[in-house]
Amino acid sequence: MTSRSKLSPNRKTDPKPSNRLDQRYTYSDMDHSFNIATLRQVFTPEAVVHAMLGLRTKQGRTLEPMDPWRRALLRACVACCMLPMVSCGNDGPRFQNTDISGANYGSDFALLDPDGNTRRLADFRGKVVMLFFGFIQCPDVCPTSLQRAAAVRRLLGANGELLQIIFVTLDPERDSPEILREYSAAFDANVLGLYGTPEQTRETADNFRIYFRKVPVGGGYTIDHTATSYIYDPEGRLRLTVNYQSPAKAIAADVALLLHSSSTINDKEAQ
Repeated sequence: MTSRSKLSPNRKTDPKPSNRLDQRYTYSDMDHSFNIATLRQVFTPEAVVHAMLGLRTKQGRTLEPMDPWRRALLRACVACCMLPMVSCGNDGPRFQNTDISGANYGSDFALLDPDGNTRRLADFRGKVVMLFFGFIQCPDVCPTSLQRAAAVRRLLGANGELLQIIFVTLDPERDSPEILREYSAAFDANVLGLYGTPEQTRETADNFRIYFRKVPVGGGYTIDHTATSYIYDPEGRLRLTVNYQSPAKAIAADVALLLHSSSTINDKEAQ
């Protein structure tokens, strides 16, 4: 038993086409019209435009339009092929933590350091800033996060000096300036503790979308709070959020990217 070959319906040996859509072109016919050899022969601006418009070209001669469904299929294929080209044009850094570049919150603060000086984000321009909110009597999340931040500085090597770690207390009523200084230094000499009045603390936390509340425990209280850290680039822009589970190596890699991007931009501006 011989198999039926797929030939173009305009050839004498072909039977009548089985349906109306096949009366003009078979799959093999369309495939031949757009194979590499043919494109090399007719690769002119006019032929390319014809192909994009859904007109079949063969040896420089424009034929009748494709059926609407074939034209739609061609355009869909072209669009899919363009997607990788578009993504390749995006030369922004690929972070391992959550990219929130352009966020409209957490743009600045005005809090005191242990020496009583008012500090703002602009004071750390030229460095990557890693900011965390917590309290000194926190049993696990806060010390773990600060230990991780210190590990990030070590992983950066010489560039560790370009990372500023900031710890903002959510418990200014118990975390005095001296206690805050000692607590911060216990993790790394670079960690800077900041505080404000209870009202300033609440306002700052709200501006940074940090949730916290006091929870009575025995005769005292503990504090439930957001365990997210924020990372700012050397230009002072909020770029990343870091969750509690994110490892130090991933954070260090992102910080290195921010430092590299900033130095590249500065080099271009200097030229």
